[in-house]
Amino acid sequence: MNSQSTSRMKVYFIFLISIVTGVKGDCRNPPRLPYAELTTPSQSGDTFTTDQKVLYSCRPGYIRTGTTPNSLTCLADSTWSSPATPFCELRKCPVPEEISNGRAGFDTITFGSTVTYKCDEGYKFISKVTTRECQPDGTWSGVPPVCEVQVCVPPSPVVDGSYSPVKDEYEYSNSVLYSCNSGLSLIGNSSIFCKADATWSAAAPECRDVKCLDPNVENSERESGFTGPYRLNSAITFKCKSGFVMDGSASIKCDENSAWSPLPPTCKVGCAAPIVQNADISVGLADVYILNSNVTFACRKNFVMTGSATVMCSGNGQWAPLLPICQISCPVPHVQNAEVLHPGPYLSSSTVTIKCAENFTLSGSSKITCNVDGQWAPALPQCLNGETDGGSQEPDNEDGGNHVGAIVGGIIGALVLIAIIVGIIYYKKRQGSVSPSNSNYKSGDTPDGKSTSHQKPVDQAPMNQIQSQNQQVDLFSPSRNERFLVVSLSETSKICLILCSSF
Repeated sequence: MNSQSTSRMKVYFIFLISIVTGVKGDCRNPPRLPYAELTTPSQSGDTFTTDQKVLYSCRPGYIRTGTTPNSLTCLADSTWSSPATPFCELRKCPVPEEISNGRAGFDTITFGSTVTYKCDEGYKFISKVTTRECQPDGTWSGVPPVCEVQVCVPPSPVVDGSYSPVKDEYEYSNSVLYSCNSGLSLIGNSSIFCKADATWSAAAPECRDVKCLDPNVENSERESGFTGPYRLNSAITFKCKSGFVMDGSASIKCDENSAWSPLPPTCKVGCAAPIVQNADISVGLADVYILNSNVTFACRKNFVMTGSATVMCSGNGQWAPLLPICQISCPVPHVQNAEVLHPGPYLSSSTVTIKCAENFTLSGSSKITCNVDGQWAPALPQCLNGETDGGSQEPDNEDGGNHVGAIVGGIIGALVLIAIIVGIIYYKKRQGSVSPSNSNYKSGDTPDGKSTSHQKPVDQAPMNQIQSQNQQVDLFSPSRNERFLVVSLSETSKICLILCSSF
């Protein structure tokens, strides 16, 4: 590169620096604000120097607010300053006034806001304009609308009747009352009123000659409405005689068409609705149970049925067989290493016996009872492999029965032996074999000293020894392992029995 080219590049560089230095601090057109406009509009391409200010004024519908300056400044970085807060705010209109028989609805009352009016029920606007707008000068456009009451024309007349009051027009909610000539019934609404849409609430009624015939319901009696005439809305209430059930409604009314509504009922041979406490009808549920109707019951949870689940309505108006009973039941008492000596079901108040298995000992009560709440009392016992922890084992029907039988048998045997011995003593006294003055006689000796042999008064099989000299008899029964000691307390044959038994 030659020296001429180098010099030319230096000139261009100096020119560019001078251009940059010349535009430093200049600002272009000021920004456009939504709430304010420039006091003196700038032209496109205008430039502003550093620290130069431009003034703004509020747009229509806005007013100055606070102390924030309404100007912007050109900064050294060629940008415009921004106000901390807007210096103009929306202008407000006064709160809209209320109107008679109506109301004003609005959200805000600032510039551009709209208020909408509505009339109360039964009133309407006279004019078509029902809204107003907040204007830039802070006033509402137009004038408040007016609401006037709705008016109905007179209602239709009724043949053989009249209405009151009679007027040329009827305002909203005004009503009239209809009536019929003597002997006629009014069909329809006796009173109608003027609605909010300027129409009547119902059509005009009619006046009719309504008469219902006296109904005949066999096998029934009347509880009301005994005699006629039966006009509109006249009512009769029936009940069936004993042994009959009603099919239909018990009460009927004479309607506008001179007919009974609903139709008169019939009384059929049948039964009253069956009710079983704690049970539901699973088959045959009906409103009326006539002759030969069948009903099946099912007990509710935790209840057990006693009797027949299915019953039939018989000719005498009774259910046969008798209605069942549902009683509370207890669950099967499960005790480990034990058996229950009574089969289920376990109804309320029933008692069962728990028997422990061999080599197990009962802890608790062996007899438990089903309570009315479906729980066992006392609590279920335990069968322990070893000594009991303080509970009591009640004898069951087998072991306990043998034990009691042994005791009873021993007592009976003792009584028999006593009777035999008493008989022997009494017999000897009658024969003179025992003398009150001689206590040295031995058994078998006669008063003259001769020995007399005789048969044994009792069987020797159960006895080892009888000692009568000392007025004492020791009886031993090897078969029962029992010992009986009979002692004569005196020579008047008083006897004491001592029973020694090992079981």
